[in-house]
Amino acid sequence: MAKKKQQKQEWKPTRKYVSNLQKQQRKLNIIKITSAIVILAVVVMVVLGLVFQWYIPKVKPLGDVVIEVNGTTIKMSEYIDAVKYQTQGYSEQLIPYFLDPVANNIITGELIKQYAEDLGYTVTPKEIGDYLKEKDIEATDVLRSYTHVYLVQMKLIDEYFKPQVPAETELRAARAMFLESQAQADEILQRLANGEDFADIASELSLDELTKKESGELGKHPAGIISASFGSSKLDELVFSKELGIHSSYEEDKSKSIGYWLAQVQEWGEDEDNPIANIKIMLLSSEEEAQMIREKLLAGEDFDELAEEYSGVWNETTGAFFEEVIPDDVSAAFDKVVFDGRLPAGEISVPIADDEQTTKGGYWVYEISAIETGPISEEDTSTLSYLELEAWTETISKDENNVIENHLDDAKKQFAIDRITG
Repeated sequence: MAKKKQQKQEWKPTRKYVSNLQKQQRKLNIIKITSAIVILAVVVMVVLGLVFQWYIPKVKPLGDVVIEVNGTTIKMSEYIDAVKYQTQGYSEQLIPYFLDPVANNIITGELIKQYAEDLGYTVTPKEIGDYLKEKDIEATDVLRSYTHVYLVQMKLIDEYFKPQVPAETELRAARAMFLESQAQADEILQRLANGEDFADIASELSLDELTKKESGELGKHPAGIISASFGSSKLDELVFSKELGIHSSYEEDKSKSIGYWLAQVQEWGEDEDNPIANIKIMLLSSEEEAQMIREKLLAGEDFDELAEEYSGVWNETTGAFFEEVIPDDVSAAFDKVVFDGRLPAGEISVPIADDEQTTKGGYWVYEISAIETGPISEEDTSTLSYLELEAWTETISKDENNVIENHLDDAKKQFAIDRITG
């Protein structure tokens, strides 16, 4: 008799087993949740670290507005790019000296664009791009900005200011030389009266680089050109206010490459092989002035009082006194008299001519050879147009209706420096 096939009984978990399983599942869920919380916390900490250590101090300030010009805003990133461009090739130590000038240039450039637009002169992005392409210049944002201002200025010169220059005006032909003193000017006037050649004397003695190079020749120009070309508005004014002939006149602020030292050693160091001196010095504008001051000193007047009034070298703390001066501290001409000649302590030196120094003040000797009315040359027209642009730019910069905000405090400037040098 065949065995009856036994049916398998279905397994059913006991309540205890189910309870244990549920406990294990709850533990697993807790572990998963805890792990997720830990991971989330780590992520949050990383993100917060990035925010507080990188984004907030290093990235967010790039979007800060640092300059506002009549509603137009300049962000820190734009300012930094401009400083970077302007300081290319310079030492990092010089960057702080560019911060304010660059900011001022940005403000002036924005004013030029705004006021030019009011006159109807604008530049399109295509014009900027075409110009940079023609010059084979990479079209960065900062270069596009500078090019924008430049092209606006060119339009103003060509289309606005040049048409205002008259076709004809008074022209004057003149020659000039710059001399150090009234005594020298009087001597040169006498030499000219005796028939000596103006050009020869100017090329030999003029202390102004351009008039010396050009043998005194200024050319024939309208008013304004001498100031622009030779750097002296005073000479321009003189040439256009006097009659034909030779004249002389003093200009106080004109620089020249000559000065005269007076020195008085207070004490010599003991080592004769390595000379060192405590010394009083002053730098004077002309030999005539130096001789006059020396006579005052020999008559007993105070060195420091005279130096404070006349000298181009003066220390607010120590006055005319300089401690531990050694050869090469001043100049070769100074060393020759003071150190090579071992100037005795207490003695006032003779005036020491030094062409390594720059002093101010001197006398123009100038000759007006022609006064006539005639057409203005193309070159002078361009120069006068540029001068008009400069004058217009100065005027709009001083307009009291401008609303200009410069937010570049010390902290923002330091941020800019760190971004540029970091």
